[in-house]
Amino acid sequence: MSSLQRRPQGQLKTAVPVLPFKPLLHILDQGEMPGDMVKKPKQIALRGQTDVYITRAEIELKKAMQSLAFVTQSEINSIYTLTALALPPSVAPLFWTINALLQEKYPRPNDNSLIQHRNHDARLPFQQLAKLNLLPWSAQLVEYLRPDELPDDLLFPLGHPIVGRTYRRHPFKSRRNHYYPVTDYFSMLFKEREQALLRVLTQLGATKVIMTPIPVTGDLDCQASLAAQLHQTVFSYPPRMGALPDQLDFQQHPWLAGEPTWGAIAQQRLTSGALFAQFEFNMDVMGLLKSQIKRISQLVPGLDSMRLPDNYSDLMLSEILKTRQVKVEFCEMSVAKERLP
Repeated sequence: MSSLQRRPQGQLKTAVPVLPFKPLLHILDQGEMPGDMVKKPKQIALRGQTDVYITRAEIELKKAMQSLAFVTQSEINSIYTLTALALPPSVAPLFWTINALLQEKYPRPNDNSLIQHRNHDARLPFQQLAKLNLLPWSAQLVEYLRPDELPDDLLFPLGHPIVGRTYRRHPFKSRRNHYYPVTDYFSMLFKEREQALLRVLTQLGATKVIMTPIPVTGDLDCQASLAAQLHQTVFSYPPRMGALPDQLDFQQHPWLAGEPTWGAIAQQRLTSGALFAQFEFNMDVMGLLKSQIKRISQLVPGLDSMRLPDNYSDLMLSEILKTRQVKVEFCEMSVAKERLP
């Protein structure tokens, strides 16, 4: 990718560097030791506490979550980052629930004892935070290297790598030397997939591609429809001459193998000469985000101060996946004779 660059040349090494074998790579800061990103923040956050009094539970929980920003360097509740980090399955539901509680996202209506219930509820996730042990995850999935230990052939986005940050390897085996920051992992792969989709469609003879965001609420009234149109993207191409290719090269289009919808459209275009297609395209990669959303579909058991809306799962999917509707128009091109019925 043009947005990637080789890591800056470091000091001379006595051994030939090899690519990291773990999916996550953490660049050690000066004085930082492997595993510190897991151990030190928890020590600061909990100060040895395993429980708190109900009267101060919510305050202590908020302080703990602020101290545990080691996970994202920004928003600890980011589902994108939690998914990119491949944290244990119990972590995302716990962090999401804590964030929802502290931000008062889903208060139970007509609760005459809301303050007491919130403080009681805050104590439960605090106890789970105290029991949380990420050291096995750190040892199994995270490679810790100092800047001068990075292999010369690693590729990072412009401006990276940055000490103290964590990166995730590209999902393709052919790009095992490409590393993206976990905070931007899905957004960067979305842009890459978008460009890959356009290359597929143009090779199939697309003359117009329209990408329109689907409103988070799913409401298609005039106001929502107008807002979606203002943020839509339109690509226009001149008609292609000649015949369609016999087939698409998967080495030239590596994302095609993992996108069944794209494959179905390509098949219809190549075999039947289809002139129009409409489908949806979102942030997810190989179902990773949908799996994570499914895991957090239930709150921590026993919470009394919150009640989710009936359609919360649908809203969450729409908000996180950022789905776009794609409409494609193709030009007239002949289909190879051997594929004609």
